[in-house]
Amino acid sequence: MKKFIFILILVIFSKFIFSQKIIIPTGKYSEVKQFLKSNTYLVSKSDFSGFAITMTNILKDFWTITPIKIISIKEFEKLKNDDKNSFLMIDEVYFDADKSKTKFDFLILTLGGNYKTIDDMPTLCAIPLCYADDESENYCYKLGLMLEFIQNHINICKNDPDINSDKILSIYKNKIKNLNTKTLYIIKDDISNELRNNSQFEKYYKYNFKFATTEEIEKLIANKDEKAVIMHRISNYGKKELSYSITILIDTKNADIYYYDIVKVSKSDKTLLQANDLENFCKGY
Repeated sequence: MKKFIFILILVIFSKFIFSQKIIIPTGKYSEVKQFLKSNTYLVSKSDFSGFAITMTNILKDFWTITPIKIISIKEFEKLKNDDKNSFLMIDEVYFDADKSKTKFDFLILTLGGNYKTIDDMPTLCAIPLCYADDESENYCYKLGLMLEFIQNHINICKNDPDINSDKILSIYKNKIKNLNTKTLYIIKDDISNELRNNSQFEKYYKYNFKFATTEEIEKLIANKDEKAVIMHRISNYGKKELSYSITILIDTKNADIYYYDIVKVSKSDKTLLQANDLENFCKGY
């Protein structure tokens, strides 16, 4: 499945860094309609991973758009050629122009069918989870929100026959104007040391915020809190080699994206969220 993601997402997401343009896949309108009639299968590499255990516990509460069942990779191979099936899975992505081929794990939604190769299967949505070599799976408490985002994404696409990545990006970017009506809940481990107190943080972030634990954020997601926005931050913490950071602000009510940015990071001490990042949140795009 690595090749699948490399081929499908490689060209799309390579533009994140080098053209400064974020492109989120939508699939064709006909493919979205096909998905809505499908049975969805969540592909798990291991029954004992944090991903599989969390998904087993939350699927019934967070996935409502289609019937869904967890399957193994072996079962995926048997089901992938049926156009009545769709699949949620984790796979690896790297940026096309990145010589280091730094890999990320993305949660993607794709369609089955009589395609010549797995590479040809259409991708309807994709959202980054972590660096591919990060075995901590510390994103698991946010998986319910990731599922909500994918379904929200599909619901936007199904109502527009002319939907494409540019149009849906405009919809997401327009949400930033509502950030001042929300409270940003942020985990201190994701931000630079000098910002880890209220007085310093509020120098650069002008809206409501609160330092929170993962447990508190998990509750906000479960309760679909209408006033909360959380940060999903991916960075190569503690490593000295060139890396990338991905920052997404997403609300816990509808899984609307308010901010999405990917940047190169050349020093390990810059992998944590910085003051200029907070200023960018407030300025918008």
